Amino acid sequence: MNVKIIGGAIIVVLVIVVVAAFLSMGSGSAPSSSSLTTAQTTSSVLRNSTAQSSASTTISNSSGTNVSSSAGSYTFYAASSPAVGSHIVNSTGWSVYMYKKDPVGTGNSSCYQECATIWHPVHGSASALVLPSSLNASDFSSFARTDGTEQLAYKGHPLYYYSGDTAAGQTNGEGILGLWYVVPP
Repeated sequence: MNVKIIGGAIIVVLVIVVVAAFLSMGSGSAPSSSSLTTAQTTSSVLRNSTAQSSASTTISNSSGTNVSSSAGSYTFYAASSPAVGSHIVNSTGWSVYMYKKDPVGTGNSSCYQECATIWHPVHGSASALVLPSSLNASDFSSFARTDGTEQLAYKGHPLYYYSGDTAAGQTNGEGILGLWYVVPP
């Protein structure tokens, strides 16, 4: 009997992960890779969930409220964390990062293959951004990656999510190898 319960629970979890991954594909801001592990896929899905929040990070916009992204758009805010200070997060509080080895302002990323399975490019078009008054639209751009997808950049720095962040508000990628940093506004 316990085997049936455990088997049923596993099936339910797998169905939830598959459905959530499918739903996140249309949001435009989900980090994606065909080689994501289940934990990374779940983390990616959570990055796009409007239900995620964190007590350790304060998300602010001009009205003092968190406004959800509309379909086909992407929203970023300035956040503050005791660990890293002020940095940019998406509309659900997931930190975005920059990579020091990326050639700034060239519209190129140095993060592909294995790197991109850990550091997920922030996909999207700069023309679809919805920003609070604290962030300038002119600081954001987008470029075509060599795999044909479009990636967002801030002040010429390509943007990424870190697969090691498992909840909104985390900044676990800060300072890794002295090359990865949250993006200051």
